[in-house]
Amino acid sequence: MTYPFLETSPSGEIVIRNLPLFFVDVLLLVPKILENNDPVLRDQLLGESYPGDRDKEQEWRKFSRPELFALFASRTEIIRSDLANLEIEEPDSKDSLPDSLPDSLPDSLPDSLPDPSTPAGFLLSQSFKIRIKKSHLSAWIASLNAARLMLAYANDIGDTEMAGDANFEDPSEQDLALIKIDLLGAIQEMLVGAGSGSQS
Repeated sequence: MTYPFLETSPSGEIVIRNLPLFFVDVLLLVPKILENNDPVLRDQLLGESYPGDRDKEQEWRKFSRPELFALFASRTEIIRSDLANLEIEEPDSKDSLPDSLPDSLPDSLPDSLPDPSTPAGFLLSQSFKIRIKKSHLSAWIASLNAARLMLAYANDIGDTEMAGDANFEDPSEQDLALIKIDLLGAIQEMLVGAGSGSQS
């Protein structure tokens, strides 16, 4: 399998190409992750501005939280709108498209891939692309980072787990979260490179 790559369209859009379905499935989760209303989880996004000074920290959060969470919500809407532009890359023919497509991957994949003529088999055999406006780049980078932080905190993933390898044979919930964090990190790294001008 060829790894996803990034290019710039003639109109200046960032295009992430050759995305396998499992990358797409994780990207589609990002708005849902960011909209988690667990107050403890959401507070992880704020970090600490006055470590060691509880009074100043509480005052800062009191006045900053509404504005920051409004910014997070605005970024989430940008991600959602761009995800609506996901496309299958160059299908062999329109006749090869099945009548209906599943909304997402099943919880576990079978030992052998399904027949490509079925909806699930068709999606698993395709690669996808997504177009992102350059003006949306910072929202994507910040949102992917936020989603990774929330996934890590919700699944008790710290530096030790991040430095290890996920169990692909019999994955736990923590392993699945770690895989999602790694996949989102790969996309985030590509977008950071595009922002710094190191990608073409």
